[in-house]
Amino acid sequence: MIFRQHKSIWKTCINCLGIVIVAAGYYGLAEICRRLASTPQDVTPVWFPDGFASAAILLFGDRLLLGVFIGSFLANIWAFLKTDTTLHLVQSIAQVTIIAIGTTTGIGLGSYLLRRGIGRESPLRNFRNVAQFFWLTGLMGTMVNATAGVTALCLGGTIAWSEYANVWLTWWVSNVTGIFVLTPTLLSWSEITHYKLIYFYRQTKPLHLLEALVMLVIVLTISQTAFAGIYPIEYLIIPCLVWVTFRFGHFAATNLILLIAIIAIVGTLKGSGSFARVNINESLLLLQSFIVATVSFTLILSGTINEQRRNSNHLKKSQMELLQKSQLLTKSNQELTQAKQLAEAANRSKSHFLTSMSHELRTPLNAIIGITQLLQEDEGALPQQKEDLQIIYNAGFHLLSLIEDILDISKIEAGKMEIQPMDCHFLQLLQGVSESFRALANKKGIDLICEFAPDLPQMIHTDAKRLKQILFNLLGNALKFTDRGAVTFEVSKMTNQEMISELASSIYINAITCSSNSISSTSEVVYVLFTIADTGIGIDSEKLNKIFLPFEQVGEHKFKSQGTGLGLAISQKIAQFLGGEISVTSELGVGSCFNLRLPFEVVDPMGYGASDYDAHQYELSRNSDQVSNSHRGFDSKLAQQYPLQILLAEDNIVNQKVASRLFQRLGYIVDIANNGLEVIEMLRSRNYDLVFMDIQMPIMDGLEATAKILEEWNFAMRPRIIAMTANAMPSDREECLAAGMDDFLSKPIQIENLIAAIKRTQTHSLL
Repeated sequence: MIFRQHKSIWKTCINCLGIVIVAAGYYGLAEICRRLASTPQDVTPVWFPDGFASAAILLFGDRLLLGVFIGSFLANIWAFLKTDTTLHLVQSIAQVTIIAIGTTTGIGLGSYLLRRGIGRESPLRNFRNVAQFFWLTGLMGTMVNATAGVTALCLGGTIAWSEYANVWLTWWVSNVTGIFVLTPTLLSWSEITHYKLIYFYRQTKPLHLLEALVMLVIVLTISQTAFAGIYPIEYLIIPCLVWVTFRFGHFAATNLILLIAIIAIVGTLKGSGSFARVNINESLLLLQSFIVATVSFTLILSGTINEQRRNSNHLKKSQMELLQKSQLLTKSNQELTQAKQLAEAANRSKSHFLTSMSHELRTPLNAIIGITQLLQEDEGALPQQKEDLQIIYNAGFHLLSLIEDILDISKIEAGKMEIQPMDCHFLQLLQGVSESFRALANKKGIDLICEFAPDLPQMIHTDAKRLKQILFNLLGNALKFTDRGAVTFEVSKMTNQEMISELASSIYINAITCSSNSISSTSEVVYVLFTIADTGIGIDSEKLNKIFLPFEQVGEHKFKSQGTGLGLAISQKIAQFLGGEISVTSELGVGSCFNLRLPFEVVDPMGYGASDYDAHQYELSRNSDQVSNSHRGFDSKLAQQYPLQILLAEDNIVNQKVASRLFQRLGYIVDIANNGLEVIEMLRSRNYDLVFMDIQMPIMDGLEATAKILEEWNFAMRPRIIAMTANAMPSDREECLAAGMDDFLSKPIQIENLIAAIKRTQTHSLL
C-alpha cells in the first residue's frame, strides 16, 4: 500500500512538472515569436507555440492540456490586458480565457482525432499518417482555435466584426504554419534514442557526413540568397529537400525545413526576399503558402519513402524467413523422405515376413489337411474317427482362414489391396454363396431364407472373389451368432435416391484410390442392397462403433475364440474399395441386420451363353469351419476318364508323400522331381501331359523351370503346367501365370480344387 502511495505521488509530481514545462514552453515561444517574428501590426506569420503544444500532447497525452491552457493564457494576457477600468479588466481576462480554452480545445481535439485514426504510430510513419496529421491536427484543430480566439476578440471589442474573416484567416494560417513546421521537427527528435545514436555513429561514414554538410551549406546559401537578397531562387530549395529526404530521412528534412522557415520569416518581415510586398498581408500570405507547400511536399515524400523502405525491409525479412522456412521445409522433406523410405522398407520387411510365414505355415497345413482328407475317405474308419478327422480338418482350415485374414489386413494397411473385376453371373454367384451355408443352417436347426429380387441384372462386372469374401463373412457371422430363429439373406436393387447419391460420390473417390475399380461413365450402373438379418444375440449399441475395427470382437465371450476379429474390418475395407459400404443396426437379445450397398456395372448377357458359365470361377476364396461340410470326395475313376502322365515337382518330402497319396486315390501314379533341373531332365527322357510345379525349390525354382520348358518345347508338344505352391498371394498367382504356367493352385490342396484343375487342363488340351 505504501509503495502504491509513493508511486501515485511520484506520478502526480511528474505530471505537474510536465504541465509546468509545457506552459513555460508555450509562453516562451510566444514571446520569441512576438519579439523576433512579428509585424508592426503585431501579426506573427508563424505561431510556433501551437506546434510545440501539439507535439507535447501527441507525445505525452491529454494530461498536459492544462499546461497548454496556462501557457496560452499567459501568452495572451499581456497582449490584451486592459487595466484602466474594472470592467475592461474583467472583459480582457474573459476574452483571454476564451482564447486559452479555444487553443486548448483545438490542440486536444486535433491530437485526439489523430490518435484515434493512427493509434500509437508515428504521424511521420507513412503517407496515410502524414495526410491524417495535416488534415486532423494541422487544419481541423486550428479551426477551433482560430474561431474561439477571433470570436473572443470581437466580443471584447478589440477588433470589429467587419474584420472577422480577415483576422480569422490570418490567425488560422499562422497556427497551421506553426504546427506544420515545428510539430514534425519535435516528433522526429522524440524518435532519436540512445541506441539509434550509437547505430548512427557506427554506420555513418566520413563521406556521408561530408555529404550532409555540403547539402546544409547549399540550402543555407539558397535561403539566404532568396530571402535576404534579390534573386527569386527559393524553389531551388525543393530539390535539395528531396535529396536530403532520400539520403538522410525525415529527421534531417524536418529540421532543415525549420531552419529554412526561420530564415524566410526573418527576411520577409525585414522587407527583403521574394515574398516582400508593400501590403504586409500579401507578403505574409505568400510566405505562409511557401512554407505550407514546402512542408507538405517534404513530409508526404518522407512518409512515402519511409513506407517504401519499411515495406522493402519487411519484404527482405519475409524473404529471409521464407528462405529459412524453405530450408527447414527442405530439411523436413528430406527427413520425411528418409522416414518414408524407412517406412517402405519396414513395410516391405513386414510383407516379406508375412509372405514367408504364410508359406511356412501352409506347408505343414498342406500335410495336415491332405492326410485328413485321405483318412476321411478310408472305408475302415469308424464314425467316431471320421468325426475326429472332421474336427482336425475344420481346425486346419480355420487356421488357414486366420492366415488369410492377417494377410488381407496387412495388404489393406499397406494400401496394396488388389481389386480384380471380371464379368460374372450374378444370380449364380448368390446361389452358390447361399447354398454353401445351407448345411450349417440345417445342422444348427435354423432357417436360412434367401430372397433375390427378380429385377437383378444377370451379369455384372466386379471382383467376384472379393464380393463373395464379404458375403461369406457376413453370412458366417450371422449363422455363428444365431442359435434359434432364422437368418435372412435378401438382395434387391436400391431405389433411395439419397443413398444412391452418397454411393455415387464414394465411387468417384474410389476411382481415385483404386483405378482398377473405376466405373465407365457410359456404362449402366446398378446399385444393389444386400441385407443379412438374424435373430441372434445382437450387439450392444455402445459397441456398434467398434465392430469394424481390426481385432475387435464384441460378441459373447464364448464366440471370441472363433476368429481374429478381422472379418468385418476386412469386409468394410473391401466394400469401400468396391465403391460401397457396410452399415449395421442391432438390438441386444433380438438380433442384427447388416446392410451392404454396392454399385455394379451391368454387362450385356447376350454375349454369354449358358455353357459359358464355368463353375470353378465361383469356388470359395477360402474355406472356413462354417462351410467345411460341403461335398467333397475322391473320384477313384478320374484317371480312367482323364488318362494323364503326371510329373510332380516338389522338394518337401512330406508334401511329396501327401501329394502322391492324393493322386493315388484318384487313380494316378505320379513321378516326382526334387527341383526344376530334374524336371527338365525327366521331360527330356519321357513325355508328360501335366506338371504340378512347386515354386520354391533348390538348384532351379519353378519359375526358371517353366521358362526353360517354354524355351525348349513348343505349345503343342509341351506339358500343361500347374503351379502348386504355398505362395498364395494374388501377386504370386499373377507372377506364375505371367511366367507361362497354365493354372494355379495354392496349398493346402483341396481335393475338389485338384480335380477341377485336372479337368480344366484336359478340356483346354482338347481345345
